[in-house]
Amino acid sequence: MQTVEANTRSNRASYCPSYEMNTTGQERSQERTRMGLLLQEPIRLVGLCAVLDGVPWIEAVPVGLREGVEDKSLALLLLCMVDRMEAFRQLREIRIRRPELKVIAMCAETSEETMIRAISAGAKGFLGESASPDQLMQCIEVMMSGSIWAPRKVLAHVIEQALSVRGDTYPPTRPPLTQREQEVVRLLAAARSNREIAKKLGIEERTVKAHMAKLMRKAGVENRTALTMQLARWAHKGPTG
Repeated sequence: MQTVEANTRSNRASYCPSYEMNTTGQERSQERTRMGLLLQEPIRLVGLCAVLDGVPWIEAVPVGLREGVEDKSLALLLLCMVDRMEAFRQLREIRIRRPELKVIAMCAETSEETMIRAISAGAKGFLGESASPDQLMQCIEVMMSGSIWAPRKVLAHVIEQALSVRGDTYPPTRPPLTQREQEVVRLLAAARSNREIAKKLGIEERTVKAHMAKLMRKAGVENRTALTMQLARWAHKGPTG
C-alpha cells in the first residue's frame, strides 16, 4: 500500500509541479486553495496543471471521483465531461455528498441544453474545452466569490426550473434600485468579483458587500449565487415581469 501511495504522489507531482512533497515524502501543507482535477486525458491534465501552476494561490491536484468527494481540503473541482451521462450522474452525486464543493464542468459540447443540465446537476461553472486560461481564471474567481459562471440565459432557465420545483416566490419584477445599486448590478451581471466591483467604482470592498446585502434583501434571497440567478431571471422576463 505504501508503494502504491508513493507512486500516486509521484505521478501527481509529474503532472502538476504545484503538488509538492517535503523531504519526508509527505504532502506539504500550504495556505493555498486546493483544486481537484477530475479528468482522464494526460495531455489535457498536463496543460491545465501548467496553467494553474502559475497561480500562487491555487494548488492543482489530480483526483478520482471518490477522492474528489471525500477530500475535505478541496475547495474546487474541475470535472471533464467526456461521457456526458456519466458526468451528470457524478455532478449529482457530488452535490448530494459535498454541496459546498465548487465544481467546474468542462465539456466539448457547449449547447444550452448541456450547460443547463450541468448547472442543474450541481456545477457552479461551465467551460468549453477550448476555453482560454483567462476564461478559466475568471470562472474560478467568480465561483470563489459565490456566483455561478454561465451565460445569463442559462441561469434564467435554471431559475425557472428551480422555482417550478420548489414553489419559491421572489419579486416578479426588479424593485427600484438606487443609482449605485444599478452600477453594482451591472458589474455583478458581468461576473465581476467584489474586489473588481470596488476597484471599478472607486469604493471599498466592504461597501460593495453592504450593497450586496441590500440587493439580497430586495431580491428576497440569502446569498450571492441566488442573487445572481434572480438578476438573470429579471433580465430574462423583462422589466414588466
